[in-house]
Amino acid sequence: PGRATIEIAPKEMHLVADGLPQLPPKSVYEAWLGRADGSMVSVGTFTVDTAGHVDGRMALTVNPSDFSAVDVSVEPNDGDPTHSTRSVFHAAL
Repeated sequence: PGRATIEIAPKEMHLVADGLPQLPPKSVYEAWLGRADGSMVSVGTFTVDTAGHVDGRMALTVNPSDFSAVDVSVEPNDGDPTHSTRSVFHAAL
């Protein structure tokens, strides 16, 4: 099983996770902040190392207090800015 730690500051989100599988070529993980109404805003994309670990910092251009959840999804690296609905992690803030 994997684990994740997320710290959110006014201008940055710090994500540390282990146990994430390597993705096939042309796929990435994407971190999102979610609102109570279900809408989401992308925070950024990332990949994991060969051990399934990520330690990444992502700049926030939104007010984190406007959001109630964090989500990590698997996304095709195709330029489409919408959520794929393939969440691998979802938690309340």
